[in-house]
Amino acid sequence: GCTQLAMGDGCWSRSQLIPRLGWNHELSESSTLHGVYFEQIQPSILSGGLQRNEIAGSPLILGQPRGLFINHTSLALERQWGHSWYTRAELLREKLESPQATINSTSAVAIEWEKEERSGVELSLEGLLSERWGLGAGVRYLTVEPSVAANERKDLESSLTLTYLSPDAWRGQLNLWFVNQNYRQNSSSLSDSRFLIPSLSFEKDISGKQGLLFFRLENPLSQEYRYQSRDPLDSLQKPWQKIRTLAGLRWTFD
Repeated sequence: GCTQLAMGDGCWSRSQLIPRLGWNHELSESSTLHGVYFEQIQPSILSGGLQRNEIAGSPLILGQPRGLFINHTSLALERQWGHSWYTRAELLREKLESPQATINSTSAVAIEWEKEERSGVELSLEGLLSERWGLGAGVRYLTVEPSVAANERKDLESSLTLTYLSPDAWRGQLNLWFVNQNYRQNSSSLSDSRFLIPSLSFEKDISGKQGLLFFRLENPLSQEYRYQSRDPLDSLQKPWQKIRTLAGLRWTFD
């Protein structure tokens, strides 16, 4: 499919055709190959929540910085191993553009389009160890090449997840997230970052799965860490909260 979209914020405007293409091919009963190509614009006044969130089994990029233009290509292989294990391997390449406002010598606003390219591989494994225990693991290696060569970096992120399914309709999960980000050239605002962050979460179904109680605790050791997110063109590494909790109730009305 495709969408014609025009947008701007008073300082700049852009209009173009936005294609979205997906392709699936079953190699066997247990293996599927996914090919995806799409372009996307993150409007300045919308959060991205109105956009479709999946093409051919691959998620669209949502919640990116406003005014961002994305060109995404990926190829993924999914395989089911028996009834208990699932693996996915994905190759991806992205090109991104974002409008950056500058003030010239006459105090007029000028717009420059900053560019960034990413390429990498992502591997994931999920499965059941027993009737009550599940295991998940993942690793992603990404090369980020912005227009400023000194800001190039290589990201290695890995995660390990252990899940317990209770007969009383509650679930508990422990997650370990390891990050290693290396810049081509360190500076006062850009520096290498390495850390390990654990998180713990619980969920319980109530009233015949009509309601869900949930609780999540992130970074219980309260350590400070600096993480450069995948949002492009942001040259600042901002320390995250030392510790974060989330609790609530979600209810589905018939």
